[in-house]
Amino acid sequence: MKNLLVISFFLISVLSFSQEILLEQNVLEDEKPTLYGPNKKNYYHMYLGAGVLVGKTDKPELEVKSGLQLMYGFRYKRRIASFYAAGFDVSFLMNRFNIQQDSLTIFPYKSINNKAWLTLPAIQGEIYNRFNLNKKRGNHVGTFIDIGGYAQWVYNAKYVMINKFETANQSGAGKTKSINNNLVYTNDFIYGLNFRLGFNKYLIYCSYRLTDVFKKQFIYPELPRINVGIQIGLHK
Repeated sequence: MKNLLVISFFLISVLSFSQEILLEQNVLEDEKPTLYGPNKKNYYHMYLGAGVLVGKTDKPELEVKSGLQLMYGFRYKRRIASFYAAGFDVSFLMNRFNIQQDSLTIFPYKSINNKAWLTLPAIQGEIYNRFNLNKKRGNHVGTFIDIGGYAQWVYNAKYVMINKFETANQSGAGKTKSINNNLVYTNDFIYGLNFRLGFNKYLIYCSYRLTDVFKKQFIYPELPRINVGIQIGLHK
């Protein structure tokens, strides 16, 4: 009986001591300042974006009716001061240029299709500076301006042509879709500038392409350089 009492007392003492240590550790962990968060030293998140092309080509031989830009990316921010942060992002982009089809079109050769577009899928890397516009924002991203530069690797440029026929052609098709891959007349690397105005997770962006889409040895008129659109950060 005495042995049972001693063992019970020992177990109760050990459990009570362990609980005190665990509680003390949890309190100390809660008191440690976190370094990750929207307004902390480090923060990262995914985002989605969509934009449209602004401007026109300067010659009718290659006229762009419209343009679309879609993106999905990862963005990292490091806070350096209450008003300033710097970071980088990596994203997948799809740039599409819808080409006007008429008797003046010479791109990529003189032909008239029902529809045609140039697609430039790319992997983009960017380095940016962030200037915060509101000091008292708590642990939120807040309102800010981003200014940065980007580089794109265009990994599979395509030119797509769609044609419809009132009667079937020699192949028995009423509609054909032709895709030209491995284009020799487009540049693989593109550089430019980015500007963003952000309101927490909602951003308005404008990008300006510095390099040409087409290589210099080809005579094609250059495509418009500006895209504007919106981005949505996938965070609270």
